[in-house]
Amino acid sequence: MPVWLKALSAQGLAVLSAYLTARTAASLGVAFAPEVVVAVQATAAVLMALALGLPVWWLPLQAVFGPALLMALSLRAPSALFLAGFLLLWLAFRHSAGDRVPLYLSNRLTWRRLQELLPRQEGIRFIDLGCGLGGLVAYLASVRQDSYICGVESAPLPWLISRIRLLGRRNAAIRYDDIRRMNLADYDVVYVFLSPDPMPMLWVKARQEMRPGTLLISNSFDVPGVPPTRTVVLDDRRRTRLLVWRM
Repeated sequence: MPVWLKALSAQGLAVLSAYLTARTAASLGVAFAPEVVVAVQATAAVLMALALGLPVWWLPLQAVFGPALLMALSLRAPSALFLAGFLLLWLAFRHSAGDRVPLYLSNRLTWRRLQELLPRQEGIRFIDLGCGLGGLVAYLASVRQDSYICGVESAPLPWLISRIRLLGRRNAAIRYDDIRRMNLADYDVVYVFLSPDPMPMLWVKARQEMRPGTLLISNSFDVPGVPPTRTVVLDDRRRTRLLVWRM
């Protein structure tokens, strides 16, 4: 079952659970306040999401959907606001549901450590698959002006922000594309900060396309059954791991 359908099913089952709970309570002479019904719905949504096997990062979204909807209705927000909110979410997370890849952003310490991991020779080609808002691409393009830095993003809003951010930089580019369609043979260093789900696919693609001696670097997520050549642990709050494979 697609992730988006699991998420929708979890919400639907949660609404049904909240309705049945309220009806049962009413038959016993107990009237639940709307806030209590929404709390039941939010709790049920999280439990249903777990039962359906949704990724962990979906759980907060499932929990807040009901309360957020109640708040919007209580404020008598115009229907256009709901449409605008949905459109904004679609633009920002268009591929997250299908690809199981949330919008993760690398921190500045990671940027600096990646700079140190890059080969020293001039003219290297670096690509960030799933570049988000383009922060890493902009940073590396500024500190490695001798090299070509590319970012790939498949969600429209982050892609647009990245494009604007990189305007005027001759050694950098942002592409609106699916990472599956990128030819990794053109790059010396491939960096990803995705999720566990696409890593096996990415490893097969990297083995097929990347040249000997080039680097595949994954932020936090490993390739099942394939130990990295090197692991770099950062001194940040979540002890970020950079897993490096030399092809």
